[in-house]
Amino acid sequence: MAELTPRGVARVAARRGAPLLLRAGGRARELGPPFADFVRDGGKRVPLLAGYRASVKSTWPANWWAVDALLRLSRRVSLPAEVEELADAISNARTLPAPAAEVAGVVASLQASFPEALLSTGRWDEALRMEVLEVAPEVDDLRSSAAAYRALAESVYGIVGHHGLARDVRILDVGTGSGYLAFALAGLGGGEVVGVDLDPEHYVMPTERARLRELLTGGEQDRVRLERGDVRQLPFADASFDLVCSMTAVEHFADLERAISEMARVLRPGGLMLHSVEPWFSKRGGHGLCTLDFPWGHVRLPPEELERYLREVRPHEAEDALAYYRTGFQSPPATLEESRQAFARHVEVLEWREVAVRAFDVHRALLTADVFADCRARHPSITRRDLLTLTYTVVGRR
Repeated sequence: MAELTPRGVARVAARRGAPLLLRAGGRARELGPPFADFVRDGGKRVPLLAGYRASVKSTWPANWWAVDALLRLSRRVSLPAEVEELADAISNARTLPAPAAEVAGVVASLQASFPEALLSTGRWDEALRMEVLEVAPEVDDLRSSAAAYRALAESVYGIVGHHGLARDVRILDVGTGSGYLAFALAGLGGGEVVGVDLDPEHYVMPTERARLRELLTGGEQDRVRLERGDVRQLPFADASFDLVCSMTAVEHFADLERAISEMARVLRPGGLMLHSVEPWFSKRGGHGLCTLDFPWGHVRLPPEELERYLREVRPHEAEDALAYYRTGFQSPPATLEESRQAFARHVEVLEWREVAVRAFDVHRALLTADVFADCRARHPSITRRDLLTLTYTVVGRR
């Protein structure tokens, strides 16, 4: 097995042969050998790297509640041999080895055997025509998650405090998802915290949310609420909040300009806006469903090729991934410069900070002239900076 420096990766990754051992963050991760080639519409072959998506987005199985439940349950109890085999197959796979509906059926069949570990949620999965189940969360996992969200909330208060905003103010967490950041902000001194999302019930299981809400807010639960709403038309009056914030949500707002305009509208004069964004053009900008098996695949492939790729290479994920690709991101995706200009049209930008991939990250070598040309053929205005930036944080004042 060859261990490669970043400089040598781009040359060797294109060859079929021995597995590649790539070093990132001080840890070695095996990629390869390429498990197949994807033949593009023009005939060009792109090698697909085993382990690539897992190295970029290791949490991809959690996109399906049944898959996530099966993997969690397999770590808690002793399952029948054939079920353990399925869990192992998923854990070691680069894509779903079976339809999500099949996995959901297996999970449902286990509820009678493990009633204390596998809980009913009362939710109905319309696509699968069955009730959603959840694995009872463990105390250590809850405490670990609570600590992480408290740290995130402290970082929010640290940044806005630097610009003169106190904690006991009215806060809007846009694209709140799980709601855990909103709970943490309330528990650490927020006056009133509102979390808004298109479907705030969709993202987490009810038992986990109830227990984390208690851990994060303690006796302050009445100071935080989650509401349904669209960032393009927020259901709040003008100048309603002192702080509007979000964590990894802006990249999913379909109409960036309108979203920023609405968030500025509900800010009081002098209020602050704080957003941390994982831009679409980054190496992990496709998130779990649309990160392909080669670098910047979601950027390089046009929609029709991406659809063919998913149907050929990830058949059991294709429909969900295509739906996410079509509706789950900015349209069109904004470059870093376009994003900064959009914010500057609505607020005074006080801070703009970008976090690039590290100097030893293999993606610096994988961004060859050919790969960059591929990306620019689809998106002529992007730069290498767009492709090598992991996140950006913007702070603005109305």
